[in-house]
Order: sequence, then structure tokens, then C-alpha cells
Amino acid sequence: MVSKTKLFTICRSFFRLVLILAACILVNWDNLSLHSKDSDVETNISINSAKETISKLDKYKKGSIAVKLMIYDTPVNKDDIIKPAFASEIHKKNMIECNQKSWLFVADYYPKANFKHQIDIGIINYENKDNPDIIEAEWWPTKNNEPLLLSSTKWKFIGYGGDRKQLSSNCDDDDDDECKTINPNKQFEKKAISSLTASGKLYAIVICGYYENEEDSDMTLAYDAYDMYSLLKLYNIPDGKIFYITPYEMIDEGNAKIKPEKPKIDSKDVSLCNIKFFFDRVSDEIKPDEKFLFYISTHGGINELYLSNNGKERETFCSSLLDDWLSMIHCKIQFIVLSSCYSGSIIPDINGTTNRIIITSCDAGEIGYKDIDKLGCDLNIGDRGSEFLSGFILAFSDKDADVCIKDEKISIYEAFYFARNYACCADNSITTMCGYEPKYHPQIVYSTGIKPYSEFFFWD
Repeated sequence: MVSKTKLFTICRSFFRLVLILAACILVNWDNLSLHSKDSDVETNISINSAKETISKLDKYKKGSIAVKLMIYDTPVNKDDIIKPAFASEIHKKNMIECNQKSWLFVADYYPKANFKHQIDIGIINYENKDNPDIIEAEWWPTKNNEPLLLSSTKWKFIGYGGDRKQLSSNCDDDDDDECKTINPNKQFEKKAISSLTASGKLYAIVICGYYENEEDSDMTLAYDAYDMYSLLKLYNIPDGKIFYITPYEMIDEGNAKIKPEKPKIDSKDVSLCNIKFFFDRVSDEIKPDEKFLFYISTHGGINELYLSNNGKERETFCSSLLDDWLSMIHCKIQFIVLSSCYSGSIIPDINGTTNRIIITSCDAGEIGYKDIDKLGCDLNIGDRGSEFLSGFILAFSDKDADVCIKDEKISIYEAFYFARNYACCADNSITTMCGYEPKYHPQIVYSTGIKPYSEFFFWD
């Protein structure tokens, strides 16, 4: 049992300890207060406060277009370097060195655009909240050279700045209820790059050559053919000159989140007999000063393409037969675009005439690839269909593809070069960054005397 004297001694020692601790706190109170203020700066403003401040910036609030604002859900730290993934000459020096923990945000001026386009990259923190650090860029940001792709779920939607009337042409359905209300049924929306009037002197056979079984939800082949058809319509090629053959009645929304308008389908039968019918029709109608495009997206083998209406039985469309049918068509120039595995192997059998430009999605011994956004390293994040062909089609909507003559017209070679170098499969800087090794190499071959950089689908 503890005596009263011992208990008193213990209590007295305890109170002395309390008094000493209190004195220490009083002596260091000012230092603690200062540290607390510094800590507030270090831990930054809340993400909600940052969002509110960004949305009220005059730069975006009073803009003439609807700018998509997003914030990264993890703060960047002191000494982190923020810069664009790639930079043109005028943007090479654009970078932000963080002097304290901050929130990273972007303003995307063309959120539906593919490839490079105008964005702002900025940071906001306790000290600069009234005037955030912002740089101009054309690609997604990187933090210490680590890509922060805008497709990542770590980017959180803030809202749209600028003119709300522009939402119907410049917003993403997934982000904004108002956008859904204004523009609930977007189709494949790409603007024609050129103000020059297309000549219309083009006939085209566009084929999705293979129906996938119902349990296979991959719509790659259907997307490729539909998007080529859409491109031709975009440049006002009349339906009477486009023969669109596909086993699909309608393309669903798929990974592109698009509900397209119903196209004019000339036939759902992709048999050899039916395709021959349309070759005969073009042969009868086309004039010597007109051009012809043959486009097919399908499965393939060495020297052959496969056709199937039901995903079960199939026919073989061999390269020598294709050459025979192409030779029936007498016109100014023929464009042959083949999107299939091993499509490069077909080139030798169809390259014997003087008026052909042949493009294949891969070389003779290679397989083609569908869209690979999921690897997180695709420059063309918003694409669909096969990787190369989606870039080829989109080139006709991007001024950056006009590299040879800069005449507001995209030539066949410019579109090929653009797609080959900007698709993830072929851009070495991208594939290295993503740890993805290129496995296929698109091909272009043309007859002697043809200058592919001055040959066009849509203009003379």
C-alpha cells in the first residue's frame, strides 16, 4: 500500500513536469505559430478551392470558345519540373519549376481534337492563387519527364470556361450535362482542313470485309470502313460515287462514344461476287480524268484478304484477282489502301501499272494492330479502329499534316507520313517513353513518274 507521503511526492513531481512543459510551450509559441503559417503554405490550398479559383480566371471565363478545365488529383511537389511532353520551336523553353507544393491543371482549347492541339498547363498554390503560373503547350504535361496523359482518370473535370454557346462543337459528352443537352447525338465530327472546294472527281469502293462473331465486341474493322466513308462525305463526295459495302447495319457507340448517323450502305454482302459487281459498275461509270479509291479493312494472310458475311464461312480475295479487277478501271490514278494483317505482301502483285499509289497498314510479314490507347502511350488518344488507319483518316482534318507544299490540301503522301509518324506504332520517341516496341511498319509504294506529295483524293 502506498503511503500518503510517497503519494504526495509523486503528485508534486508530476505537477513540476507539467509546469516545465507549459513554460517550454510559452517560450517557443512564436516559433510554433510561424511554423504553422509555413505549414499552411506547404500543404497548399484545398483542391476544391483550387478548382473554384481556376474556373474564375478571366483568361478562361471570358474566352471566345468553350475551354475544358481539368485538375490533377495529386499535388506536385517543390522542385518538380512541369513541361509539355513535346514542344515545337516556339514552345521549347516553356516549363514550370515548382517552388512549393501545388495543384496542376490544364485548359484544353480543343478537347475533342486528336494529335497536338492548343492547351495551357498551369500550377496553382497558396502564394500564386491570384495569378497562377501558366505556360502554353500543344501536348499533355509531364512531371519530371513522366507523362501525365489527359486520358488518365487522375485528371478531374472542373468545368468549361469561355463561351457556353460553343459547347455543341467543343465539349466531351462524358463531362458536362449541359453539353449532353445541347449536343446529345454527335456523329464523327472532324472539320475539313481546307477552304478550297473539293473537285468531286473521285469514285470509291469502301469495304468492311469481315463480320466479327456476336461474342466478339471488337468493332475495329467496322470503324475503319465507316470512318473512311465519313471522310469522303466530309469532303462532299456524293453517295452516287461511293460504294460502301459492310456487313454491319449500324455502328454502335463503341469506344469512341459516338452515335453516328445512319450511312448510305450500298450492300451488306461482302462476297467476291458482290464486290465484283461494284468493280464493274465503277468501270462503266468512271471517266479517264477521274480518280479511284479502293479501300478495305479486313483480316488477311500472305498475298490474300479474307471476306466473311457472318464471321464463320469465309472467302479468299487473292492479290492476283485484286490486280485483275483494278486493271478493269481506266482512270487518271488509282489509290489502293489496304488495312489488314500481312497487307504488305499484296504489293508486288498489284504494283505493275503506271497509275497506282498503294498504301498498306503493315509490311509483308507483319500483323496489324487495332487501337492501343489502353497502353497509355498513344498520341492519338481519341482515335478508334486500327492504329495506323485512324491516323491516316484523321490527317485530313489536321493542318499539321500539310507539311510538303503547305497549300491547304493534304496529299496522299502527307496523310501517310503524318499517320506513320504520329501513330504510337511508329513514333520512336513515344514508344520508348511508353516501353512499347514498334511491331509493324506501314508501307507506301507508287508507280514510276507519280509524285505522291502532289496527288490528292479530293482536289485536282
